[in-house]
Amino acid sequence: MSRKRKIDAVGGHTLPTAVGQHIVSAAVGDVVSRTISAAVGTLEEHAGMENHVERLDALVTMIRSVVDAAEGVHIRNWWLRRWLWKLRDAACEGAAAVRTFRRRAAEDTGRDDTGPRPWCLRTAKSLLFRDGSAAELKTTVARLEDVAAGLGDFLKLLEMEIRRISG
Repeated sequence: MSRKRKIDAVGGHTLPTAVGQHIVSAAVGDVVSRTISAAVGTLEEHAGMENHVERLDALVTMIRSVVDAAEGVHIRNWWLRRWLWKLRDAACEGAAAVRTFRRRAAEDTGRDDTGPRPWCLRTAKSLLFRDGSAAELKTTVARLEDVAAGLGDFLKLLEMEIRRISG
């Protein structure tokens, strides 16, 4: 009895037909498994990113409110003015990040200026081009949380400055 052998396309080696089919089946199964895992991971990351964008938006609102209140006061203390400038810069940076991530989310769902795109293109684009977005967003949120943590101290010093000026 002779067994039929086929030539393997990769290395030119001969393999029994059944073994070759098992190898191909295992390889295809592995690729499908990895693709599904990546898609599930992307969906979980996207949900987490939406929470971070909302947190970032709230931080921007808090910081911007303090900046707006302080800009109505003539601050003579140079260090307090410098702190105000840093708060203003942080609020601008946070607002820009919120706009960027909301625009990216709109693009990923196909709601951009070029019209709707097929689902597979949107998903492939989000898998390929958004690798560092979550880390970037988390870093921005952490930076603004640090800035917001000092708002109470800034407001106390601002109040002291107002009393000093009017007194």
